[in-house]
Amino acid sequence: MIDCKICKIHSTFEPIPGLQFENWIVRPAELEKNCPGYYYIEASGHSTSYIEVNEEAWKEYGKIIHSLTGLIYQNYSPLKIYTVSIAEMVPHLHFHMVPRYTPSPTGMEYLSLAIKGELPPL
Repeated sequence: MIDCKICKIHSTFEPIPGLQFENWIVRPAELEKNCPGYYYIEASGHSTSYIEVNEEAWKEYGKIIHSLTGLIYQNYSPLKIYTVSIAEMVPHLHFHMVPRYTPSPTGMEYLSLAIKGELPPL
């Protein structure tokens, strides 16, 4: 889809070695998020809802969650990893994997700050 921000990013994105998948694109979040190990998992084709993704893609998604979680814990040692999909700002099915490094804030408050790029420096 030409007007989709994520589809435009995918048109020039070079996949990360070891994180290449058939149905999903895994890419690191922008440095401005101030959250090392923050990744996006995005449908490789333009999809706007869960129902548009086939069963094989969901099986692959489970493998991605498993391998990416291991990679984040191994390389960044967060206290917790949140996974969320909201898809309100950009109408393209995607998930945020957001590591939390501090004891507080937690939950939705932390996610809100992380997604908006408003986390304080570590």
